[in-house]
Amino acid sequence: FLIYAKESESTMSKNFIYGLLSFSFAHIFFSVGFISISDFSIYTIIFTIILSSISLLFLKSIKGLDFKGMFNYVAFYAIVISFMFAQSLNLYLSNSFSFDILIVTIGALLFVLSDLILAFDYFYKNPPKILGALNLLVYYSAQALIALSVFYV
Repeated sequence: FLIYAKESESTMSKNFIYGLLSFSFAHIFFSVGFISISDFSIYTIIFTIILSSISLLFLKSIKGLDFKGMFNYVAFYAIVISFMFAQSLNLYLSNSFSFDILIVTIGALLFVLSDLILAFDYFYKNPPKILGALNLLVYYSAQALIALSVFYV
């Protein structure tokens, strides 16, 4: 869906929304998986609110970023992915700082970083061409770490 998200320089297609929803479902499933391994904590909610707020304020402060009417969708997604990362961090902390679980947490962090890069690639006026390649490198590294973690968890 995200490949065909841009209609023009000034608009995004419905495919962008479908892509965000698809990734949101994936992050919800990751979160449920992390919760099934460790306990849920109220601190996860607090950290989610802090992380998503900081991320959104950061993005809103960047001159040259135009969300093309998609900011509410981006905000929803920021909350979902922040929760997934917060739950991975909770998983790490509740497992006595286990190196095996650290792989999951680093993968989740790279996922967040990948999506921040993607925000610049989609919404920044004239983004550098390298952002697409950097996004894929970080994204696939995140996926690989999370996938490899099944050998340890």
